[in-house]
Order: sequence, then structure tokens, then C-alpha cells
Amino acid sequence: MAHINLTSIIKNRYLITTIVLIIIFDLLYTIFSDPPRSNEQLPPGTVQSGLIIRKRPDGIIDTGRVMKHCDMKSNLVENCLEYLDKKEDEYIVNPPSPIPQCNEDEPPMLFHVFWRGMITDKLALQMKSFLYTQPLECSKLYVWLQNSDTDIDLNPFAGNLYNKFSPKNIEFKKWDTKEQLDSDPLYNGWEGIMSRHGSVSFSDLVRFVVLNRYGGMYMDGDVLFLRDMRPLYNSGIDFSYKWSYKSEYNTAVLRLHANGTTSRKIISQAMLNKMNFHPFEIKNYLLANTSVSSDSANTKSVYNPQLYMYSVPLFDPLWLKNDHRQNNNLSPNLNGMDDVWDPNFIPNEFPNVGNLSNYSPLDLRKADNFFRGAYAYHWHNNWSRKLFPTCWMGVMNTAYDTFINGTRPNIYGEYIQSS
Repeated sequence: MAHINLTSIIKNRYLITTIVLIIIFDLLYTIFSDPPRSNEQLPPGTVQSGLIIRKRPDGIIDTGRVMKHCDMKSNLVENCLEYLDKKEDEYIVNPPSPIPQCNEDEPPMLFHVFWRGMITDKLALQMKSFLYTQPLECSKLYVWLQNSDTDIDLNPFAGNLYNKFSPKNIEFKKWDTKEQLDSDPLYNGWEGIMSRHGSVSFSDLVRFVVLNRYGGMYMDGDVLFLRDMRPLYNSGIDFSYKWSYKSEYNTAVLRLHANGTTSRKIISQAMLNKMNFHPFEIKNYLLANTSVSSDSANTKSVYNPQLYMYSVPLFDPLWLKNDHRQNNNLSPNLNGMDDVWDPNFIPNEFPNVGNLSNYSPLDLRKADNFFRGAYAYHWHNNWSRKLFPTCWMGVMNTAYDTFINGTRPNIYGEYIQSS
């Protein structure tokens, strides 16, 4: 019976031909097709793993063009973000002089964050956002630690990052107050000031100390990187951004050049004021030794050229709405700082979706649709909030983890590079 069936199959020329072709095709595919490479980059506009792939910027930001659309006196946050998202070819311009190339032969973009105590999931969230967005061939994050882990490789939140990315992309550095402040006569007398005034805010101090010494860009630990920072970093200017609707600086994001005029002036003035580096003091320090007072009409023309005050939406797109200063239709359409931690939908979070009850949060919350256009997102503390997988921060965290694990590209279509 088996012989009869085999004979009949052999006689069926069409069937055997089909089987042979399938076997040959399978062999050729196995031999000649490569699996996705770790450094593969998908073209911009591709939709991959639910992400709309962006292109890496090539140039520097034109501050004037950006502020024309992002000055909050005459624009809404939603219009600013739309411009930043869709008009990159208009406001990313060729630099007047050569900027560093993104390769290992050039000094990397240098970022800093300061952290006290054991590393938590929140600091790890920021570190992962750095890896997810910045060009790793030319980017490095200094994590300044005080009273922190002695064995970072064993930390449940940072161990994998330490083993995989340190020291090339993330360098964990112990903060030593005495070594740092004794390194520059600019801080002469610091010990006496600190002993008399114990209220010196350490993180406010650290950012100016490390930027004056090493240069680069400081980001508070509650700030997510959302986009490639090179257009801002390489623009040649020192900058921070505006404190909500007030005409004061928020130094949660701060770019200073090493040993620069601006950093040294601010530090010198702070040393005369009990080492007070609070953001609300920075403008006064920049106006010191000038004929302009802080309440003068032309104050901005004096402090802005020294430390440019970018508009809020670039780094803090929800702040004005949270403070009830604008009623924007944002994407996502959240209302306050707590909303990014909510595992459930916020009312009217997706205005264009009819009935949210037909969807789960993971159906609509996508990493590439989190305040598109903004360069960073400042979540303003919330250190104890739980990181639910379905909340916006959980969605971002999942995107970061799958990128770091090599199973998903980042928003620039890049897969993590092999070690």
C-alpha cells in the first residue's frame, strides 16, 4: 500500500516539481538572506514596530526661526510643537563654521546628571531615553553619584546599562565636593560658606560646577530625552529655558561651554550670594555689573545673549497647560504632570478617536507620538510614582527596553549596535 502511494506521488510531475522548487527556494533564502544587523538603519518615513521613523538631523538649530513660531506671547504650544515636528528642514540650517562629526575620532557630546542615593527606575528611565535618542557614536552621559551604589552592576535598574554601555556611552562617576570645588580658585572660601549656610542646594550647585569644568549639557534626572540634541548642542550658544510663564530660567536643561564667560560670571556672583544657584537668581547674576536693572524694559537684551532662554515647549511641553496658562490640544492631549503616570485613558486624551472604550491604552499610546517636536520632556519630580506598563512613562520605558535588547529600532530606525 505504501509502495502504491509512493509510486503515485512520483508520477505526479507537478507535485514533485513544486516540492523541489520549495526546497530550493528555502535553501537559497537561508544561504543568501541576512538577519537584521545590529546597526541597520531604516529609511525615514518607514513604519516599523508601530513607529514612524524620523531622520537624523544634519545641521544646527536656527534660533530666530524657532522662536518666531514658539514665542508663547504670540503662539500656542501645539503650534510650536507642530512646527518643530514638521518643519525641521526649515529651521535646521547649515552651520557657519564646521561642527564636530559624529564619529569616535571627535570629542563626544557630553551630558550630565546628578543623583543622590541608590539608583532607581526613574533615573534608569532617563538613562535609557538618552541611549534611545542620541547618536551613540558621539554621545556620552556622565552620571554623577553621591551616596549611591557601590556595585552598580548589581543594581536591578542600572546593572544591565552598566554592563552594556559603561564606560563608552554612560560613565558613572563619584561626586566629590572637595575635589571638584578645590579644582578652581573660583570657589575659594566654599567650605566656610557651606558651613555657615547649610541650605545650599546641591543639585543647583553641581550643574554649574560640572559644566564649567567639563562643558556640555546638564539634564535633571526627571527629564526625558526625546530627540537628537545635536542641533541645539552644536549651535554655539549657552542656553536654558523659561520657567513656565515667568521671565525666569529653569535650569533643568542647561547648556554651557567649559570655562566659558557665562558660567564663570554666574559662579562668581553665586559665590558672593551664599553659593545660591537657584534658577530665579541666574538672571540677576547675568545683569550684575551692568547698568540694567532686573525690572528694566530692555533686560532681556542683556541676559539673553549670555544665556539664551528658550521657550517652554522645547523641553517642557505640558507645563503651561498644567499651570492653566494655555488650553492646548496637545498630542497626547494631557492636562497635568500627573497624567503621564496614569495607566488608564485621560478624558479627551485622543480627541480624534470616537469611543475610547473600544481601545486599550496600549492600542493608542505610542512612543513616537509622545509630544512630537519637543526635544525633551520634564516630568517634574513624581519620583515615587509606579511605572505601569500602560501609562505613558511605561510605554516609553517599554520602547527603550526593546531597543536596548535589540528587538526594536529607535525613532531614527536604528537598531542597537553590537558590543
